[in-house]
Amino acid sequence: PYLLQMRSLADFCFYSQRWVYFYNVLRPHYGKGMGGSPPLAVLQRLGYTGPQTIAAFPPVLLDTISTDLILACSQNVGNDLLAHYTLCCGWRFCRILV
Repeated sequence: PYLLQMRSLADFCFYSQRWVYFYNVLRPHYGKGMGGSPPLAVLQRLGYTGPQTIAAFPPVLLDTISTDLILACSQNVGNDLLAHYTLCCGWRFCRILV
């Protein structure tokens, strides 16, 4: 629903920052060890005493630089240049960026 309200890059940044805050500070998580708590609460329960702003780091937009930078510096161009591949490395599968 929020996507329809975004009319500019500033709108996108505003709503994406709100989402990061919601995800890390308010939203319950049910992964292993989370116990239904948001990530910031789990960090604090584990002894984190730093600034709470760690949970509200700003979104980083790489759209305008990620492909241009890599393509400008790479001799290997192609559609899958930024693709992630899973390869066997002997004893377990590793995610690597090729």
